[in-house]
Amino acid sequence: MELRLRLTLIISCIPYLGIPLDWFFTSLIYSYYCWEYSWSSYKINHQQRYEIFESNWPYYLGYGTLIGLIKNDEECLSAAARTNV
Repeated sequence: MELRLRLTLIISCIPYLGIPLDWFFTSLIYSYYCWEYSWSSYKINHQQRYEIFESNWPYYLGYGTLIGLIKNDEECLSAAARTNV
């Protein structure tokens, strides 16, 4: 988990494309984490999880959009607060 979150932080530093890519990957990562508990309770193995996730990625992108937007806004607000101090 830590590596994936660091990767999204690095991606967000890319000019012009960084913030949309960060939102995209963050939304997918958090939605995967939310569904992982359900899949593990149904004893679905990792290969089947990836197949489900890859075949329905627009649904999972929408599922993680809210938390992805909150994360991006939180980073922007904290950066603004640091520069105004």
